[in-house]
Amino acid sequence: MFNPVILVSSLLCFLLTPILVFADAGIPMIMLTLPSMIALLLPIVLLEAFLYTKFLKVTFSKTIGPAFTSNLLSTLVGIPLAWIMQGILGYVIFLCIGWAGYYPDFSSEYSLMHNILKIIITAPWIWPSSAGNGSVLIWAVPFAAFITLLPAYFVSVWLESMVVRRYFRDRDPVEVKRAVRNVNIVSYALLALFCIGLLIYCIATSTRLV
Repeated sequence: MFNPVILVSSLLCFLLTPILVFADAGIPMIMLTLPSMIALLLPIVLLEAFLYTKFLKVTFSKTIGPAFTSNLLSTLVGIPLAWIMQGILGYVIFLCIGWAGYYPDFSSEYSLMHNILKIIITAPWIWPSSAGNGSVLIWAVPFAAFITLLPAYFVSVWLESMVVRRYFRDRDPVEVKRAVRNVNIVSYALLALFCIGLLIYCIATSTRLV
């Protein structure tokens, strides 16, 4: 039987193995985002449970269970799955750029725009910004975290919809899915604002952008 937890765990072990071998292999964002999301799990559960009471017109006691279960699943399975999918997409884009005749050196420093485009493509795994020293641009981490929120949102809505519908079998599935979508819009909007605030802080306090 297909088990998404085993699949994600196996892929994570495979993809994170290079960290043990290469000290300057860059930063896999999953090592920063996943612990952060686990730390934020309780406040997010409470927030979404409250929001479900507004969207589904039910009591808090009936929403805390589905909010906790769905967020636990989306955190432990959805976030890694979104990271893997985005990583594969970035790799495909990199190959397409190569097939077009342009082979960008992701370990070299160029213009600010080059670094922005580089981080967008390689957001799941931030490569060192300059050859040889293994350093990473300080603003790259919150910017990459912001980019990874988009696929995480869609995966979260997909997974959480399946869970929440089980708790509200007597309700219209379309209504439940709409509630899940709206709740996640609020949650991810707050996470996006946090990333933007951290990005602004890093840029304001950094002496070097490229």
